[in-house]
Amino acid sequence: MTARHLALLLLLTACGSSFELADADAAAAPDGGGLRDAGARGPDAGLAEDGGRSDGGALPSCVLEPVGETFGEPCFCRGPVVFAGGHLYHQSIGVDVYRVEDGDPPVEVGHVEERASASGGLVLAAGHLVSLVDFVDEPLRVYALDDPARPREVARLDVAVPPGERLLAAWGDRVFVGSRDLEAGRSALVAVDLARPDRPVARDPISFEGALRGLAAGPSGLAVLLERGTPERPETELRWLDADGTARGSRSLPGRAFPRALALTEDALLVGGGDGVLLERFRLDGTLAPWGALAHEGEWSPGGAVLVRGDRALVAGLAALVHLGPTLRVLGEGETMPGDVGAAAAPGGPFERVWLGAGGGVRPWRVRCE
Repeated sequence: MTARHLALLLLLTACGSSFELADADAAAAPDGGGLRDAGARGPDAGLAEDGGRSDGGALPSCVLEPVGETFGEPCFCRGPVVFAGGHLYHQSIGVDVYRVEDGDPPVEVGHVEERASASGGLVLAAGHLVSLVDFVDEPLRVYALDDPARPREVARLDVAVPPGERLLAAWGDRVFVGSRDLEAGRSALVAVDLARPDRPVARDPISFEGALRGLAAGPSGLAVLLERGTPERPETELRWLDADGTARGSRSLPGRAFPRALALTEDALLVGGGDGVLLERFRLDGTLAPWGALAHEGEWSPGGAVLVRGDRALVAGLAALVHLGPTLRVLGEGETMPGDVGAAAAPGGPFERVWLGAGGGVRPWRVRCE
């Protein structure tokens, strides 16, 4: 038994009850369900007056299909993935590094030894790879990518967040670490400044009442998803914050917060997944006014991750591509990926190649639009 597989065994023993993920195959409709335009949710939901045909002409039809086999070490984790410089980084039992070239199978070219993390994370910030691991001191690790195949550790940092499931997000040269303390019913969020990646600086933590269930950073600030109340009467709240934690808007949502993924654009907050919901959009206008939604006809649609490129968003749980025009339109969808998709990565520019990460490994996908 290798050290990497021994780490997996220890992780399964220690963290076997730390997740609340539903089984996508058991909960979704047999054919993955159907997608439909749920239209406006409120008078200001942003539907075009001509029925939604003011998106600048006919929209393309897209096909999303897996190409090649699932690869990477399986682990009891979200399977975070990051693409940078022609390489794919996958957090599983440590961080595996793959060279990915169009048309060729991925080739493993490096590995970073780290503790396998049930609630860790992996992001790109300030041109560096940043990982979050659990059950260790100094859980935040910063790696230089001067040699993309061999990430070089340049810093470690302790972050003052409570024990429990952790979330990681990044934008520019800032990383945000969130964690929830289930016993205390509170959550904390710490911003880490990577202006000097070899000397990261953690800001004072921001405290929230309730369980932190979602976290995203973007050009317009920071979004958090909080769950409060009781299991019988859950309360979910979206909050939009400045990067320094100043509140700019909030909105209550019906039902439970999990599983939903968040993404921020210049003018909108996108929320993926939920009970019968593929994607919801809210205006960043201080009130988070609804701005259209897409429903999923199955009883449950996994959000997993929402990845944005220009006027398109990929909802990774169902491998659905959505046009972000005056109305939300589904351009194409693929079959539901087995397991719980926890992350997605793609090169910059239009969606063509996408990698979906889950606890069972990484699956490459291709997007074709015409």
